[in-house]
Amino acid sequence: MLRPVKKEIPLERPVNKDLEFEVISMPHALEMAGLREESEMVLKEILTLEPGTFFAYEHNVILSAYKKLHEKDKPITASLLHQAILDAGEWRNDDEKGIGNGFLMAMLEKAGFVAELPFLLHELKKLKHKRDMIYTAENFQSRIQNWREWNTADVYEALNELNRAFKSSPGDIEDRHDFKSLLQRDIQTIRDHISGGAKKDSFPSGFSDIDAMTGELIKGNLNIVCARTSMGKTSFGLDVAKNVSCLEGRPTVVFSLEMTQTEILRRLVSKISKIGVKELRQSTLQKWDLEEYEKTIRDLEDSPIFIYDRNMTPLEIEREIHNINRKIHPKEIELVIIDHLQLVGVRDQTKYERRDRQLAAYTSTFKDMAKSNDCVFIVLSQLNRNVDHRPIGERMPRLSDLRESGAIEQDADVVMALYRKQVDNAGADPSSAELAVLKNRHGPCGNLPLRWDRRLASFNDYMGA
Repeated sequence: MLRPVKKEIPLERPVNKDLEFEVISMPHALEMAGLREESEMVLKEILTLEPGTFFAYEHNVILSAYKKLHEKDKPITASLLHQAILDAGEWRNDDEKGIGNGFLMAMLEKAGFVAELPFLLHELKKLKHKRDMIYTAENFQSRIQNWREWNTADVYEALNELNRAFKSSPGDIEDRHDFKSLLQRDIQTIRDHISGGAKKDSFPSGFSDIDAMTGELIKGNLNIVCARTSMGKTSFGLDVAKNVSCLEGRPTVVFSLEMTQTEILRRLVSKISKIGVKELRQSTLQKWDLEEYEKTIRDLEDSPIFIYDRNMTPLEIEREIHNINRKIHPKEIELVIIDHLQLVGVRDQTKYERRDRQLAAYTSTFKDMAKSNDCVFIVLSQLNRNVDHRPIGERMPRLSDLRESGAIEQDADVVMALYRKQVDNAGADPSSAELAVLKNRHGPCGNLPLRWDRRLASFNDYMGA
């Protein structure tokens, strides 16, 4: 049973002032020892630290003085450092009350060795990371206690802030935003990929022509697959799930807001066993079909695929992803499929001015979730009814046909649309299908032919006439 806390006890902030003093003293000590080149090298490293890395007030005063001298291209001599501190109004003749001569003399004696700098900076960043996590957790607790009304947007913001604080790495020595560091890391990543020494940031969807155009399914990306009713967008999503999870063994989660778990399961088994969906639904299997069905079920028992069939808000979807990653499966989820966008959050009590703004909040959240969880999101979406009013020969989907399309188009990395002529024209080839890549951050757009297998409710690569 939860008991009310009578008194809040603030958590102690992890600080190592001796370690801070070693680092902040180093540029001045090196300068005074006649090692100006080494002093400048150390100073450049220290100046790249994030604000708040030094906790002690007096150490931040010294850091500020360093910055002013560096901007003026001045050496960090005792007299110039004294003047910079004096100009800032921080010089004290009594060392117990501030920074004075005794403080500067101690800096010459306490400075660490240059060779230890990477380790010292690493330790300082770890301490700052711990302080940041404590601050974020306390802020989260305060928000909960002060919430008078539950507002889903506020919950998203608070949880995302908490998630970012606890998922960020305290061990990164380089500045993530430093362009030179970014270039060096990217070059090394490419070299590792070429040599086979690193994992790719993408994986195939199982559709070779689509992968060639889009560059495969790229982690951190939001992919929208749209279609009119009965075109097969759910089938396409499950085809990708089958290829990625059941055949390639990559952990996948399907959030089906329209079909039940049993229906999804039977669709997947049908695609692999080649037993028709209709036969499975009506239980009209022949003996050999039943044997094949049971064999497929046994083969799929250990497939890393998870199916949820209840309506959820984005917050609940992210919670389930984290639950799988933490408790259920040893490998983290690589692919998330949501069927479909317009059904997400029907129980969401947050009041939005318009439906398009609600979906805008959702697509933005899904994009953030793809990046923070380093996985691929495929979100299925309906098209608006305007397509039905166009002439039959002009019903190939366009970006503007997306329902509430503005935000969806903006947040998505890739937008694809499915079309089957036979839905509008009974005389057309029933196995013919097209997939239009309407938006592609990573390459060209265009139309690609696919094959539709109505019996298995499945799309396949187009292999020619």
